[in-house]
Amino acid sequence: MKRLWLGMSLASWLACSELAIAQDQKTAAPEKPITKAFPPQIGEDEPALLEPVRPRSVEEQKRVDSHAWFMAGQVHLQREAYRKALSAFEKAKELDPANSQIYRSVMEAALHLGDTPKAMENARKAVELDPDDYELLRQLAVELLRENKGVEAIKYLERALKSDRLDKKTSNYVLINRDLGVLYNLLGEPEKAAVHFDVVLAAMVKPADFGLNAQARQELVKNRATSYEELGQVFIRAKQPDKAIVALEMAVKDRRGKPSAVNFLLAQVYHEKGDHQKALTQLDTFFGVQLKRGRAPFLLLTSILEKLGKSDTLVARLQELLEKDSRNKDLQFFLAETYVNAKELDKAEEIYRKSLGDSASSEAYLGLAKIYRKQNKASELLDNLARAFERNNESQEAVAQAFEEEIEAISQDAALFDTLRAVMKERTKDGTRKEHFSAAFVLATIATSNDKVDAAVELYDIALKANRSQAERIYVGKGQVLAGAKRYEEAAAVYRAAIEDPLVQRARPQLLSMLARVLSLGGKYEEALAAANDLKKINPDHPLVLLEVARVHYFAQKWEAARDAFEDIIKKHPDGGSAVDQARMSLSNVYVQLGDMKKGEEVLEDYLADHPDEPGVNNDLGYLYADQGKNLERARTMIEKAVKAEPKNAAYLDSMGWVLFKLGKYGEAVTWLEKATQTDRGGDATIWDHLGDVQLQMKDVAKARQSWEKALKTSKEERNNGDPKLQKKLEEKLQLHKVEGAK
Repeated sequence: MKRLWLGMSLASWLACSELAIAQDQKTAAPEKPITKAFPPQIGEDEPALLEPVRPRSVEEQKRVDSHAWFMAGQVHLQREAYRKALSAFEKAKELDPANSQIYRSVMEAALHLGDTPKAMENARKAVELDPDDYELLRQLAVELLRENKGVEAIKYLERALKSDRLDKKTSNYVLINRDLGVLYNLLGEPEKAAVHFDVVLAAMVKPADFGLNAQARQELVKNRATSYEELGQVFIRAKQPDKAIVALEMAVKDRRGKPSAVNFLLAQVYHEKGDHQKALTQLDTFFGVQLKRGRAPFLLLTSILEKLGKSDTLVARLQELLEKDSRNKDLQFFLAETYVNAKELDKAEEIYRKSLGDSASSEAYLGLAKIYRKQNKASELLDNLARAFERNNESQEAVAQAFEEEIEAISQDAALFDTLRAVMKERTKDGTRKEHFSAAFVLATIATSNDKVDAAVELYDIALKANRSQAERIYVGKGQVLAGAKRYEEAAAVYRAAIEDPLVQRARPQLLSMLARVLSLGGKYEEALAAANDLKKINPDHPLVLLEVARVHYFAQKWEAARDAFEDIIKKHPDGGSAVDQARMSLSNVYVQLGDMKKGEEVLEDYLADHPDEPGVNNDLGYLYADQGKNLERARTMIEKAVKAEPKNAAYLDSMGWVLFKLGKYGEAVTWLEKATQTDRGGDATIWDHLGDVQLQMKDVAKARQSWEKALKTSKEERNNGDPKLQKKLEEKLQLHKVEGAK
């Protein structure tokens, strides 16, 4: 009886297939059929050799052989013989390079061997051949995430989500949406995350609709990245309050109604939706847990009570909460601030002083400082400012902001500052002691912020005498206040003294850098270059050091030397970095100054390709285009991007005015240029020159002359006597348009 041999195992058959291929590649076809290797059983006839009706073509034989190698590789994979598996799969791939399954298997074997580049290369090829393979697309995304390539991973997950094979009522669909939601959330894009978390939430609420079993649903619920609470917060940030409420109410239900931080989130959402009574109920539930969430809950309480017309009950509510949670510092200080706002300063002082008995904090001292400022008690104010300064290392944003606000408030009161300064003089009249440092340094900071340069210098000197261990920060502060006032020689003297001070040697590179800058700004080119070269001796090839040298040439308007220096930075540090980025931006302007507009553009265009959203390069390239009267609409779009990022940047406002001028929109151009002149850095000569040009086009010669005169005066007052080319151009304009009404 004849029958086809099927008794052998799959693994044996695969092994024999591999052997047969190997033999076939070395010799001609065997003289005897392969089936002879498997003799018939007792009582059976010898199997007959199968004669094909049509012989295989070369391509068909390749596919057959490829499949044999592929199956052999699968056997090795099951046996964890990964190198043999990879070798078999590679041979299969050579014979059938269009088979996506082979690339998949190469990827799997390569991953087992730790060869991630090979795995990724083959995975990408597999999805090229089979773009609807959502499972592989997701796996590829996972591997990209392991390499911290989240943005690229998102692209593959989005492709997986669009696959025609992906059933939207399956757990796979939910998991891909989960992955995308988590990634977008991590990238700070809550609106996009919410789109995908909407699917996840639906699956968690009705798992049967997505074929989600109890275990899979529970994993989603328990995972912090996809918990009901996290989904609720994402929906809040995405401004989708209704969905946030669904998620957060599910969180409450999941906790069987036990109070938690979820109640605070619900209070926020209900308040945002205008249901203030529900918000208050949820917030009261939250307060019952006594969880610490900073000042936010008390600020929310204030806002809710205001909307309900119950602001008069705020103090009583805060007092009641404090009785139940007496150790809550945030609550203590919030109640104290409420007393301050209500002008009940004695009650506020009592809370702050009592809190100091538990643990001294800068926030308490700042609270007391505010009270004493309002009471005009200069000595007490100075003491508490000094103590707050000494403890201002708590790394709390709210504390840092409060300190800045107090400094600003004192800066606005010239009489109070003079009184504080007088107190400081009285305290140091018999000599300066270590305990005077903090008060002197704080007052120096206030003087600096209020442009009281001489007072700041005097106070920094007192601080240095009081505490030499703080010499570094004192020298830096003193030098900066002088440089800010354009007193460059004095600033240079400060930095030179610091460089010679044995206590400040650790900061020598930073001080040499500052010295080179102020000397450059002061027009001392040779001295600046010497300081920069001294810095270069410390670390000859560091990009920031090389950048400092290049800047000296740049400020001195030694354009050829600046070009060579910036190009040297880019050449020596091809991997980039902030210093190289700055070098590229500066190099563009150097080329422009040398009259090579084309190269100037090329540098910026290359930079823009790498940094398409960087405001500075969008502005600079847009301005270059506008100045030449080309690519004007593109230039406008680029400059708009820069202005949107930094709406008060004088250079960007000037660029916007200039491109509008080139587009013939003179009325709009004037608005932007006038806005530029009103900024902190609006005194730039180029801005006034541009404004004059636009005013001339609007037939207002008198105003145009005023703007050009302002530009000329400003340019001559700049370092190194300003730009001679601009000055010559301005003088020619003023000469040409001497008569009012002239065209």
